[in-house]
Parts: sequence; C-alpha cells; structure tokens
Amino acid sequence: MLTGDSALTAAHVANEIGIFSNKSEGKPKLMLTKDRVWQDVSTDEVYIPYTPSIHAVKQLANKADLVVGGDVLTQLEEEGDKTLYNTAHLIKVFARVSPQQKEEVVRLVKKLPNEDHGSGGDNMLHPLMCGDGGNDVGALKQADVGVALLSGFGDSNAASSVKQATPDGSQLLDGEGSAEDKLEEDQKLLAMRERQLAK
Repeated sequence: MLTGDSALTAAHVANEIGIFSNKSEGKPKLMLTKDRVWQDVSTDEVYIPYTPSIHAVKQLANKADLVVGGDVLTQLEEEGDKTLYNTAHLIKVFARVSPQQKEEVVRLVKKLPNEDHGSGGDNMLHPLMCGDGGNDVGALKQADVGVALLSGFGDSNAASSVKQATPDGSQLLDGEGSAEDKLEEDQKLLAMRERQLAK
C-alpha cells in the first residue's frame, strides 16, 4: 500500500482489508521511526533498531508486518541508504509518501525478482497501482497495471491533462471546463451507455 495518509490510518485500513497478516498469525505491525527504530504501530513500544541491510529487512519482514513513512524514506535516502527501496516488496505499507516516492517505489518493485516464483518464465514482480489519477499519475504510469479513479476523486487541478474516453474510444473530456460542463458530459455518457444496454 502506498498512501499519503498517516501511518495509523493506513495501518488500520491495511488491517481491515487484509494487507496485513491474519490476526491469528500474531505478527506485530512495526513502523520505522526517524530515530531508526522499528516500533509497534499502535503501542509505540520499541522493538528493534533499524539495520541498513537487505538481509535484516527480509528477516524482520518474515516476523512482522512493516510500515514505513515518507519522511523516513527521505531521511534515509539523504544519508545514501536505499535499503528500503530495494526491499519495497517486503514493506506492507508506505504512509505519508509523496507522489514522487510512490512512483519510485513502483518503479523499483518492477525490477525486483519474485522470490516466491519458481524457476522458468517471467520471474519479475508486476505491480498494480490504483490511484486518483491526479497526484498518483507517475506511479500509475510506472505500474504494470494502473487503475485511475477519476470521477470525484483527487485533485482536479492535477488531473487537467487526464483524458477520459467513451466506450468507442473517442475522447470525451480533456479535464478542462466547468463542473457543469463535466456533469453534462457525464450525463451524455450515461445516456449513451443506457441506450447500449437497452439494445
């Protein structure tokens, strides 16, 4: 999960929708702090000092669900530590990440081998990105599958270059114009779809 939301909000959602491990597994949910310590997301208990090694992150990810904030990614990157980017597929939640960080994480995940996949065939990870189409456009473009939620979501200013298409492939909206214009176009599209379904 890549989100601009707070770590607590993201962790709650991840728990509710099954991104985090099953409660019966008893895995703690650990968040890396700017003090370079993995803490329990809900209790703030200190668990383990952060070790900048891929092996250490892999070992910890086997025992806990990991959460990393965008501020920590920035701090480590400024220090020259790219460990978390290189183990991005093991981090369950990236919270408070910028659009650029989302794009970078998706780009790097695509380059990582799928360690659960046997030999032969395509051995790479294939990320899916679902976003608002505004500030997530970079990550959506990087993903193997990008799902943009355009209507009523995201920053309408950022979405000004996004185009929607009718079912026949012709362009309907270019993201410009008033809300009334967009509503009118949406109503036309709905009417067209209703006519197609009636046939």
